[in-house]
Amino acid sequence: MSSLEKILMIAIAGGSGYVGRYLAEALSVRNDILILDRCAPDFPLGGNIRFVETDLAEEDPSEYMAGVDTVLHLAAESDVRRTESSYHDTYLTTRSIVDAMGVCGIGRLLFFSSSAVYGSNGWDADEDTECVPASEYARDKIRSESLILGTEGIQSAVLRFSNICGGAVRHGVVYDFCRKLERDPSYLEVLGNGRQTKEFLHIRDCIRAVEHTLDAGLEGVFNIGNGDPVSVNDVASEVISAMGLRDVNVSATGGETGWEGDVARCRLDSSRFSSTGWKPSAGSLEAVRDAVRECTSIDGRGAN
Repeated sequence: MSSLEKILMIAIAGGSGYVGRYLAEALSVRNDILILDRCAPDFPLGGNIRFVETDLAEEDPSEYMAGVDTVLHLAAESDVRRTESSYHDTYLTTRSIVDAMGVCGIGRLLFFSSSAVYGSNGWDADEDTECVPASEYARDKIRSESLILGTEGIQSAVLRFSNICGGAVRHGVVYDFCRKLERDPSYLEVLGNGRQTKEFLHIRDCIRAVEHTLDAGLEGVFNIGNGDPVSVNDVASEVISAMGLRDVNVSATGGETGWEGDVARCRLDSSRFSSTGWKPSAGSLEAVRDAVRECTSIDGRGAN
């Protein structure tokens, strides 16, 4: 019997947001789910999904975690540009979770890391590539990885995801483009030179990757991408087309990156994870199109 055929108690730290929503919905089919977050979920909770409001960096979550079998750690500052809260929201939260797992005797942890840890070394990076983080977000991901991997008694998997997209995404470049074009359908500002190139992993492939990691009992560090990098200019064109717009003036602000801490080029070598039996089902632009359908209220509206 696979792990996903059992009834487990899975705690999702930072589970109220974008990825947490899809994880909770998928994993609650066979498991009991406990969401730990300082913000209430923006999605309806099923009968076996429970929410506890808590600031994991400031409070001891062990009182809520009795009976938990596995922890999925998503909690972090999701905006790479917000450096002032990264250490608190990412590393201190990780330390609190690891301590609580020791108190409660919880032996399984999946940590959601990021391709951002590779920085300028991100093109064709494998798991042994030197990490050269360009942001506090990435540095705190690395600090968290080191803490988790160095803690005895925890069966851990560190998942270094590429950009996750598709579904009801509420942050990132696709969401930003949609909001800008809703305000002004004739003009789109692109941060940087538009040639920044990255993978956009569909949310359903992210969820399948987590399910596969649990089911296969994987341990260690894994890159997870779709091997389909596209430029920000490509993303802009796809968003404009998916929104049914024409004659949009697209203007780039210039520079190799869009902001301090951004990474210009990233394509992960995900062969280690793929060799365990997982394969992506969607390319980057399909993920972009799906995100546009979900996150914009301009459905099929175009210029005449």
